[in-house]
Amino acid sequence: MARRKVALVTGGATGIGRAAVLHLARAGFDVALNFRSSADAARVVAAEAEEAGAKVLMLPADVADDAAVREMLARVDQTFGLLDALINNAGTTISTPPKDLEAVSVEDWDRVFAVNVRGLFLVTRASVRAAWCRPDFCALLQASAQPASKQLRCIAWGKNRLQWNFRVVFWRIPRP
Repeated sequence: MARRKVALVTGGATGIGRAAVLHLARAGFDVALNFRSSADAARVVAAEAEEAGAKVLMLPADVADDAAVREMLARVDQTFGLLDALINNAGTTISTPPKDLEAVSVEDWDRVFAVNVRGLFLVTRASVRAAWCRPDFCALLQASAQPASKQLRCIAWGKNRLQWNFRVVFWRIPRP
């Protein structure tokens, strides 16, 4: 039997990440599903992905924590072997209106930056070994929701076609 492809989806319990997990499961991938605080939602998504035929590894971890990210990737490697794909989707925001910058605390700003920027770097860095070892490794490094009026963008992934209404940055990691 052929080896199933494996994808890690950060922030996979809700929103865009949830949609990615379910689409990948339906496309024949096993999925490593990362979440930080949405354990109940992650269990629901994992059950749906398993119903679609995927093996799912649930990975509670804060992507802004280097040690937690390295442990998460070690668990993926122990369970599935090297990744074939990374969807770096985890993100956070604050609800302060843009006109009220004085209401944004430095702690809130640091948390947003830690998850949205440092987290993206940490997970990508920890996944780089897979990128170097798999000639068809794919990384989706950023996903941001766009209004429905925006043009639909899509990424080709082998024979399958992922189509979502969001803007993406698609990056192939060069070998050393």
